[in-house]
Amino acid sequence: MTPDGQIPRPRTSVGRGGHALLALGLFDHAEEDLLGYAGWAAGNFTAVQVVLVDLPAAHTYRAVGYKTHRALHKARSEGKRLQARARRALAVLGLPGSLVVPWAEVAARYRYQVLFDQVRHAYDSSLVFRAACLRATATMLADRVPGALCSRGQVQIAVHSLLAELPLALDGAGILGVPESTRCQPRPLELTELLAAAPPELCPRPGQLALTLRSAPAQRPNTVSGSQLTEISQSQ
Repeated sequence: MTPDGQIPRPRTSVGRGGHALLALGLFDHAEEDLLGYAGWAAGNFTAVQVVLVDLPAAHTYRAVGYKTHRALHKARSEGKRLQARARRALAVLGLPGSLVVPWAEVAARYRYQVLFDQVRHAYDSSLVFRAACLRATATMLADRVPGALCSRGQVQIAVHSLLAELPLALDGAGILGVPESTRCQPRPLELTELLAAAPPELCPRPGQLALTLRSAPAQRPNTVSGSQLTEISQSQ
């Protein structure tokens, strides 16, 4: 491991095998969709972890009018509901609930903290990157909260949600302590403009790929034997 928490890894390609990082936010989908996504991931990868992107949503709630304490309370309570739905979906597939990784655990990991510091420094020091982040946030806010005014003040609050999520998009594999990973997300961050405006240190790391989950399979997936999936240690 390097001083900034990176682990050496080869470049990879999407396909059967490897590690899937299923990122689920509070503004995604209901349990039946989660079941479809988890079943697809379990059928196409040898290891799956479900990361709950819940606490960053507090900034989005603040942006649309919640007081700080109420926004945090809502993010936590909705996160608990999302965790319960994710665990139920995994249980239907015969998979352990320990595959669910809460956001608090993600944010406590050294690699995440290194990347988050880099993201914040870039946002504070680069006018070009900051402008790209604000534009991406306006799009994200309109998508997540239909009817939101997306005023400049709202966007400047909600941008902290985007900044918190960005490290997971850049190097989810390194944060979770695996050599390579494919991030699978129903509503991923739009990174094209962000990365074009970002400093060199903010680029997806080798071994970190991404897939957009457009829609869940129509049929309930078959149960997956626990022996077919590798459970990842949570002690990274």
